[in-house]
Amino acid sequence: VTCNSHLSIRNMKVSPFVFVALMLCFNGASLKPTSEDDLLLAEVRSMMRETDTLQQYSDSLEKSIKHEGQPVFFSVTSYLNFGPVTVDTVIPFENTEANVGGAWNSVLNGFQAPVNGSYIFIASVASSNNNRCTATITLTDLETGSKRLATMRTSNDGIMGDSNSVIIDLKISDLVSVQLNPDTNNLGETQSSPDEIFSTFTGMLLSNPGTYL
Repeated sequence: VTCNSHLSIRNMKVSPFVFVALMLCFNGASLKPTSEDDLLLAEVRSMMRETDTLQQYSDSLEKSIKHEGQPVFFSVTSYLNFGPVTVDTVIPFENTEANVGGAWNSVLNGFQAPVNGSYIFIASVASSNNNRCTATITLTDLETGSKRLATMRTSNDGIMGDSNSVIIDLKISDLVSVQLNPDTNNLGETQSSPDEIFSTFTGMLLSNPGTYL
């Protein structure tokens, strides 16, 4: 099968046979590629990339419109004693106390911004006995990677706790989580006080272009 064509794919009425031949060429089944084939395949790939970009933009726009003017906040807690770890590791919060707007992602253990806007986040961690805890509120951006926003640190002198907060502008799908730093532990609860919660993470949308709370 070969893919010789002098017509632009954008203006071509494609028959089922031609369509199948085109798909075979796109998947590398052409045994005698020509320069015209290469141009045609390049245009197909370009159109597919444009379609993907438009779909992503459409999904983001639909998501933004859906949350326009709607409250967004969450609160999660953990009873788990977590650590030590060898690399920065997201702390799991197994209890979801509130998730208005559905932006808390229990699979990723983080908050995924549903709309562009300004957000506030507050987290608390703890340590006990001879352990210490260092953790950070961390932003993960698909384009730029991870960035530490605020640090919490305890000593190893008895039960110690620390908390911190940050206000930051986020883009749709930015992910904010709490990460435990290497060689430290996070205290979820103690044997003497099993009903006391030491690990918490809370956040909310303050404002977006269409909403001012």
